[in-house]
Amino acid sequence: MNIENGVLSISAERKRSHETKTDKMHSVERSYGRVQRRFRIPELADADHANAVYKDGVLTVSFPKLAQIKDGKRKLEIQRS
Repeated sequence: MNIENGVLSISAERKRSHETKTDKMHSVERSYGRVQRRFRIPELADADHANAVYKDGVLTVSFPKLAQIKDGKRKLEIQRS
């Protein structure tokens, strides 16, 4: 997850494997995919104090309000709970 010039970029990759065994059959299915999304951050959002939490398959990103407008680049760590 990156924040650069007022744009939040999120990318993720999902990998799954499913295996089925019976007396007559054994099958393994694998699927994967990559996704990327970009969101413009409101001008009054403080990107320097953003918070990201990943819990139960849901990513929640929150920004406190900012009195002054700031630009720049910042990496954001995701907390797992």
